[in-house]
Amino acid sequence: MKLEALCIRLIYSLGGSGCASIELRLRIVSDVITLILRRVKILFTSPKGIIDQMKIERIIVIFSIAACFGCQLFKDKDVPKELLGVWETSVPQYENCSFQFEDTMVTFQNRLSHIVSCYITDIERLIEDEKTLYNIYYNDEHGGEYKFSLYYLKASHGGVIRFKHQEGIPWLKRDVQQNE
Repeated sequence: MKLEALCIRLIYSLGGSGCASIELRLRIVSDVITLILRRVKILFTSPKGIIDQMKIERIIVIFSIAACFGCQLFKDKDVPKELLGVWETSVPQYENCSFQFEDTMVTFQNRLSHIVSCYITDIERLIEDEKTLYNIYYNDEHGGEYKFSLYYLKASHGGVIRFKHQEGIPWLKRDVQQNE
């Protein structure tokens, strides 16, 4: 198999929603290293024709670490399309409050116009009956790590979000809510 094809297989095994098993990733890494070593053998050979074992071991360790932990490094953290946008509720208690999902960020706004944008570090998706539970992990501007859980329910008007701890309060996308 060509080196280029093995590298593509390696990249796909490291990322995506379903990561390949560690054994498969290690086998692919081993194949890639073998082909690389064949192509650049001259770089690892001393003038006397002896291969520098330390250089080979370093490369194997680096590739092995990348393969074993690749799922976390290349994990897809993008917000699902159905959640993208600004969400508001008509409940008086949360008047002038909203939150907005962007590709990798969530921004919260309270009634005092205080706005906080946070980087999403991970998203878990679980299907429960007719609704989807999202556990969203994020870091605030001070580096604090947080999690919030919400249900997304498909609806004819674009969907509804309900926080797991406040299922009685519906949140609708801003453009959808204004049209009603």
